[in-house]
Amino acid sequence: METNRIILVAALSCSFFSAAVSAEKWYWEPVFNARTGYDDNIRLETDDPESAFNSQLTADARFGFRTEVSDVKFQTRLATYQYNGLSDLDYNEALFGVDSSLRHDLDTFGINANLLRDSSRTSELETTGSVETSIPRIKTYISPNWSRQLSERSLLQLSYAHTDVDYQNKSRTATSSGTNLIDYRYDSASIGLIHKLSERTDLQTTLIGSRYKASGVYSKSETIGFQVGLTRRFSETLNASVALGLNHIDTFFINAASEKDEESDIAPLISISFDKKWERTSLNGSLSSSASPGGDGRMLSRNSVSLGFNHKFTERLNFALDTVYTRNETAGGVKNSGDTRTYYSIEPKLSWRASRWWTISGSYRYRAQEYTETDGGVADSNAVYLNVEYVWPRPSYAQWMKL
Repeated sequence: METNRIILVAALSCSFFSAAVSAEKWYWEPVFNARTGYDDNIRLETDDPESAFNSQLTADARFGFRTEVSDVKFQTRLATYQYNGLSDLDYNEALFGVDSSLRHDLDTFGINANLLRDSSRTSELETTGSVETSIPRIKTYISPNWSRQLSERSLLQLSYAHTDVDYQNKSRTATSSGTNLIDYRYDSASIGLIHKLSERTDLQTTLIGSRYKASGVYSKSETIGFQVGLTRRFSETLNASVALGLNHIDTFFINAASEKDEESDIAPLISISFDKKWERTSLNGSLSSSASPGGDGRMLSRNSVSLGFNHKFTERLNFALDTVYTRNETAGGVKNSGDTRTYYSIEPKLSWRASRWWTISGSYRYRAQEYTETDGGVADSNAVYLNVEYVWPRPSYAQWMKL
């Protein structure tokens, strides 16, 4: 774990100093958020739900520099989450990341890396659903990539990503609520070819491989998949994409009876999305089916549908509606009833831009979760939030760069 963090820091430093000397334009975009709210089932429990007032303070800054051939973007975020009367849910979050690219002739080299400390209450919401308590998590992510323009119509892309997840629950008993999360490593690689069929239509073929390993010898999975997709820009206000394929998953695991077993399965790879804009309204949606790493020591098959609606009543008053539906189950032919889960949320939000720098918004969120094969029932919650956002006026570094 320490080695991975050292590599990450070195990568961030190299990406900074390699381009800083020739930087032509610097930018800095700090944003501050304060949110308070009330949730009538803060732990998403089916029995004896607990309600709580909560507050969140976030400082987020994006900064970087650009030249004719390079672009380096940094992001830092500090946040604190506090729950009135439920101190075991309190946690602090911190992120430092970089996304950089360098173009040379027909080649583009890039690296995306970040170091994140967050909580299982957010990281597990769309996978295992283990949100009853707050388990600190440290996630290290690094992804180098390369692309080459083969011709005016064809582009070759190669990418690799390494994810290292460490749950900070070692001192707690294994039977404690929410502490069954297991450290894991996840590596993935892809090679893709994009061919422009016309000015508005692209054809993409992608070969994907991944390897998941939970801490110890509890579980490991290897996948290889192939996907073909089309992206179409119908007009300046409408675009859509469809990608279909198959994923072969081999899994080795130790079951509840401490018996070793190996399974394999073939699962669909689906990715469909669209984005439509009108003068004051926008609508976007997506549907996906893929294998994802999980914190319970197993790969998960994740099917998800999302829909987003946005309407601007005036230049200052805006309405947004976000909905998400997710169904998870164990991937790779493994049978585990505790992984079969549905989750959905719907959140309407009304925002008022009080000034150029200040935005005030109020929202209501309904969410529900059910482990469908354990007969535990549906856990749902209602929550209301008030949020104040301040965007710091962007400073000018023109005079600084002349020094």
